[in-house]
Amino acid sequence: MNRIEVKAAVGNKASQRVAEKIGAKREGILRNRMVVHDRVYDMVMFSLIPEDLT
Repeated sequence: MNRIEVKAAVGNKASQRVAEKIGAKREGILRNRMVVHDRVYDMVMFSLIPEDLT
């Protein structure tokens, strides 16, 4: 594994907590990243790399 990415909608705090609980690090906001029912949403990007597991 080189990298696992987790993306969650900015307003989805529960999914963000799950990413943090597994040790993923918050990298930033992906603006206008997701479209659902003609609405555009920003996403929070998290990543997990091998160094995070040691």
